[in-house]
Amino acid sequence: IVDVEPELVRGIRSNAVIDAPLSDTQSTYPVIVFDPGFNAAPRQYQVIIEDLASHGYVVFAISRPYLAMLTIFPDGREIEPLNPDRLSTLWAPRDVNEAEFTDVWVPDSLFVLDEIAQLNADDPVFAGRLDLDRVGMVGHSQGARTVSEVCLLESVCDAVVNLDGVR
Repeated sequence: IVDVEPELVRGIRSNAVIDAPLSDTQSTYPVIVFDPGFNAAPRQYQVIIEDLASHGYVVFAISRPYLAMLTIFPDGREIEPLNPDRLSTLWAPRDVNEAEFTDVWVPDSLFVLDEIAQLNADDPVFAGRLDLDRVGMVGHSQGARTVSEVCLLESVCDAVVNLDGVR
């Protein structure tokens, strides 16, 4: 899934390169999973993500359809930006914040960890190159709450950074 905010990012310079090859400098690389805050996109944390990558981490960032500003799937389908009325119906009648956290955010992050392990098993770029003995998670706000909870649940998580989260 690719998150895009075209009018917000035109002209922004980045060090990120689409389909860049994985460096051969090291045989394996530690992994960081980045989890943005509510209604935020990984692109808004580009400085943090690029800095982590520049220090030798492979960084995977989570973007949640219906909760990010805009999500575009590889086939071109677009998920509309967050609409508070729509959001309230997704998990009614439960408390939206608690429902999103327990039913969506934590399972999403666990799914991402499983997918990273699968990439390490059989992806042409990443196979055998991800050091799954060195996995950290970084999150901001609701994403910080999520990574904190995930690291309590999952032994694969070696480190967690909670940026303004509540856990």
